[in-house]
Amino acid sequence: MAQDKGSPPLIGICNLTVSVEDQNDNDPVFSQTMYSGRLSEDAPLGTLVLNVSAADRDQHLNARIVYSLANESQAQFRIDPNTGHIFTAGCHSKTK
Repeated sequence: MAQDKGSPPLIGICNLTVSVEDQNDNDPVFSQTMYSGRLSEDAPLGTLVLNVSAADRDQHLNARIVYSLANESQAQFRIDPNTGHIFTAGCHSKTK
């Protein structure tokens, strides 16, 4: 409502809709607390080792999960940023 200071005062009224957007306020949570996989020493490059999965309770873009590996893991493995599939990417000899 808006009102002027005239005599008599005039009033204008309008309807207002407020949309509250989702904030990025929830952390992603992995579906398991620990993952492990087995890998043959002679497995070829590109072998699927395991799949990790996480979910985020936020909505829309804030719920989108992008997977990545810590730097020290990138030499031996690669992860699909969209699916969480982890593949062999380098030498994975048992002696390393």
